[in-house]
Amino acid sequence: MKRVEDNLGSIGASKARSVHNSVMEHRNICNHPYLSQLHAEEVENWIPKHYLPPIIRLCGKLEMLDRLLPKLKATDHRVLFFSTMTRLLDVMEEYLHWKHYRYLRLDGHTSGGDRGALIDKFNQQDSPFFIFLLSIRAGGVGVNLQAADTVIIFDTDWNPQVDLQAQARAHRIGQKRDVLVLRFETVSSFPIVLCR
Repeated sequence: MKRVEDNLGSIGASKARSVHNSVMEHRNICNHPYLSQLHAEEVENWIPKHYLPPIIRLCGKLEMLDRLLPKLKATDHRVLFFSTMTRLLDVMEEYLHWKHYRYLRLDGHTSGGDRGALIDKFNQQDSPFFIFLLSIRAGGVGVNLQAADTVIIFDTDWNPQVDLQAQARAHRIGQKRDVLVLRFETVSSFPIVLCR
């Protein structure tokens, strides 16, 4: 089977890479402008001054999450937060520190021994941890987080099956509550033209 680059030739392959890079840059901006290659200071100068700090105000998804999390916490929900990008988890850590929410984090850099300990901490009865940050692929097969009853998929994976596996982390044996699944999307963010 030939690679796409072999069929396109060198000029076509470089154009395909350029389109892929543009799509990824737009995806970064939709998830949070701090992930963009632009400097955060430049991005901050594009918006009017507002009562919310820039980390929230620059991102519609995070602004929505900022309204939602206090309600979830007040009603004793436990949250799994999934993202495809570990850099977005870094931004979320900064946000959660600022809001004083107790959290745990698991991503591809977490060692095998630490994974089990983090899962046990989150699943403990009366655990103080309200939210568990997970990269969507690292939080995959074999991870049982039935202590959570809310799943937030901040940005979807290209493969819808990966999102379904993420949702299944809370739908496990031992789950006694209904599980709420929230998928965040940015509507009309940028056009993608499909060739037919």
